[in-house]
Amino acid sequence: MPIHPDTLSSLAGQYTLGMSSIRGRRVQRLLKREFAGADEVLLVTLGAGTTAVLGRSTTGAAFCATDGRGRYAAVFRWLHDSTRALETHFDLLKDSLPVLASRSVSHPAGPGPVGGQLQATLGVAECLHADQMK
Repeated sequence: MPIHPDTLSSLAGQYTLGMSSIRGRRVQRLLKREFAGADEVLLVTLGAGTTAVLGRSTTGAAFCATDGRGRYAAVFRWLHDSTRALETHFDLLKDSLPVLASRSVSHPAGPGPVGGQLQATLGVAECLHADQMK
C-alpha cells in the first residue's frame, strides 16, 4: 500500500529543512511526486554522511540525495533483483522540475522488497551515490 501523502509530505519537509525556501519547495515537490508510489520511505544516512531519501515498494526501490544546490537533483530507480538503475536528473531551476537527462547505470544486484533486506537496498543506494559523486 503506497505511503500516505501526509506522511510523505512531512518526511519531505524534514529532508529540506536546511535548503533555501525556493529550492526546498522544489525538492519537496520532487520527492512527493517521485516517491508517491513507494510503500515505505525513509530518511537514511549514507556512508559519506550524506542524508538521502530511500523509497521501497514490492517491485523496486528509489533514492535521492541532494542538498538543493546546483542545477539538478538526481533520482535513481531500480527493480528488485536487477543490476541496472535509471538515473534521472530533474531541473531545480524551474518550478515544473522537467527532466534534463536520464541514463541507465549498473549497480550490484540483490535489493529485496519491503519487509526484507533493507541493508541490501541501502547497499545499492550507497553504490549509486558513490558513482554519482565521482
